[in-house]
Amino acid sequence: MRNNYKTWLVLAVLSTKRNTMRKYLSAILLLIAAIVISQKYYTDEYPPKLTPIHIEEEVLPLPIPDTLKADTLYEGGDLSYMHFKPYNGYPDSVSLVLVLDTGEFTFPVGGKVTSGYGYRRQGWHGALDIGYNNRDTARSAFDGVVRWAHYGYNGGYGNLVIIRHFNGIETYYAHFRELLVEEGDTITNGTPIGRIGSTGNSLGPHLHFETRFLGAQFNPDEIMDMEGDSLYSDSITLIRKNNRYLLK
Repeated sequence: MRNNYKTWLVLAVLSTKRNTMRKYLSAILLLIAAIVISQKYYTDEYPPKLTPIHIEEEVLPLPIPDTLKADTLYEGGDLSYMHFKPYNGYPDSVSLVLVLDTGEFTFPVGGKVTSGYGYRRQGWHGALDIGYNNRDTARSAFDGVVRWAHYGYNGGYGNLVIIRHFNGIETYYAHFRELLVEEGDTITNGTPIGRIGSTGNSLGPHLHFETRFLGAQFNPDEIMDMEGDSLYSDSITLIRKNNRYLLK
């Protein structure tokens, strides 16, 4: 009888400990979910306020017409969001000068493409993911001005740098572990801008490299040669298709 009582007592203690552990685990999971949801809500509902960047005439490296200077091309758009949203819509087509010589382009970072531009199992992916480069230094592809340099979730981009170039193209560099530039910096191609990490919506260290014109994405793989670390051409023509651009 006494042995049965001891057995019952041990089982009761073990059961109590299991119930306590379940409560602790449930509380921890609820706390993590609340943090993730609140971070995304804050980023989406309260984006940082931006002010227009005006580029001085003397820093322009290329003889680009006034209509294609970044400071005039982007006037009249909504600068309160991470992604530029033009009030007057997108032009149907546009021709842009990328460089005047090969020294005006730098491949952003070494590594291998782990995910390309286009649809994938998780949905649309409007960029190149370049991996196998954890903690390497990423560099600006072209001359330009840093429009956005923010730590945080940034809608899934993680720690993010956006550079507006003098021909109107913007390049995005996402998931950094550390930022090396600040908003408003005027930089040249090859300037170090961040160290590769895995912040935001990321499954491992890599650089998310994205190209946009007036906020609309186009395929960076069609302008850059991964094997030769160079450009395919010194100029491009973009043709609008819905809310994105295709290369002619």
